[in-house]
Amino acid sequence: MDNSAYDMTPYSGSDGRRSDQVVSPSDLVVTANSGSRRRLAETLHPVWSVDVFGAQITFEKPIVFKVIQEGPHFVAENTYLDLTSIGESVPDALSEALEDLAHFYEHYAGLKEDEVVGFGAILRQRFRSLTPPKEQE
Repeated sequence: MDNSAYDMTPYSGSDGRRSDQVVSPSDLVVTANSGSRRRLAETLHPVWSVDVFGAQITFEKPIVFKVIQEGPHFVAENTYLDLTSIGESVPDALSEALEDLAHFYEHYAGLKEDEVVGFGAILRQRFRSLTPPKEQE
């Protein structure tokens, strides 16, 4: 099975979807075996908003975390935003992922253009593009 088809991000549909399409419930469960690491289950979890230090930030499009089970642990990842978290259960992994999302959203969206270079500049642009400009001020 080609797992790249399920590596969804909010702005690019590697599986042929338009970037403005929403993940439907039928898309949420996928099973796969890949490479040398056995992946027992893979699920997609869309996130529409996150609490950033007391302020609720709502995204224009869902941020999709792919959660896989590897051994006794669960890993939540969003490769578009370069976020990866681990937990002992799916809720634990997602909770860690949301904390990371809130932290890095505040960090990168708040940086000025001349404060970052290289991949940091790319992440700054990606995090800033998650919300309308008025919420970044």
